[in-house]
Amino acid sequence: MRNQNQLIINFLICFVSTLMLNGCSQEASSNKTAKDTKPDPPVPTAPAGPVVLSEQDLHERLKKKNPDYQNNAEFGKQKGEIISAKLVGVEDISALKGLKLQFLDLMNCPVSDLRPLKGMDLQYLDLTHCPVSDLSPLEGMKIQELYLEGSFVSDLSPLQGMPIRILRMEHTPVSDISPLEGMPLNQLNLFDTKVKNLGLINTLPLKTLWIPNTEITDISPLKGMLLESLDIQDTKISDLSPLRGMQFLRLNLANSAVTDLTPLKGMPLQRLIFTPANITKGLDVIRENSSIQGLGTSFDTVKAADEFWKEFDAAQTKPEKQKPE
Repeated sequence: MRNQNQLIINFLICFVSTLMLNGCSQEASSNKTAKDTKPDPPVPTAPAGPVVLSEQDLHERLKKKNPDYQNNAEFGKQKGEIISAKLVGVEDISALKGLKLQFLDLMNCPVSDLRPLKGMDLQYLDLTHCPVSDLSPLEGMKIQELYLEGSFVSDLSPLQGMPIRILRMEHTPVSDISPLEGMPLNQLNLFDTKVKNLGLINTLPLKTLWIPNTEITDISPLKGMLLESLDIQDTKISDLSPLRGMQFLRLNLANSAVTDLTPLKGMPLQRLIFTPANITKGLDVIRENSSIQGLGTSFDTVKAADEFWKEFDAAQTKPEKQKPE
């Protein structure tokens, strides 16, 4: 009996031990499985690229902001991407935002807000006759040609440091050109602006300078510059002596206060526009200059030098009509 009981006890011990071992094994296996199981990696996707707009997309965007738009904008592409635009009659240019434009022509458009252009890599911008007054959205751009003729711009400070080579701002209220100091300007047009002096002009590598119809009276800052073309029409400038020895090719002195042309002796002039009736000294200097190809009293009347002097001499020798007694 005792032996039988002992057998039963031994059996129970073995049974319980087996259960415990199996449980531990399953738990370890479960833990190992949980530990070894990893979530599936995310499916790789292509990075989102910039949205490339078609010409039709731009026409539609412009139309949405400008109901009278006639789908007459012109666009230019490079490697399938629009880099140039010429708009007609558009006031709201927000449709251009995000484009990588390098050339933009807004001539005669009623655009006044340039903020949509911020951040563009513009090299050429034409704002001729646009009612723009604030150029701050252009700050930091690498513009090389800028046309502001007939705009409302008076503050040029946003242009400071730009690599502008051609700057035209005829008929604008600009009076201070100090922000242009040190620019690589080749052509500068100040016709009919409020500029009164040329104090910093000799910091610019100018070849062409137009200052007609301004209040500038002193051109001494031009002395020694490498200018080739100068226009001082309709100014009170009278003294040309700062130009002595310079290598001008084209001069326009029409209706200025200049009376003495002797400082122009030896210049390689090709064209001279002047008002002979105002000249009291130095006409012989011009007559003897063999390099001059064209002479006139205005751009419209320029003719060959020989023909000009022939007509000039004929007018000088023409007898005056006798007054009736």
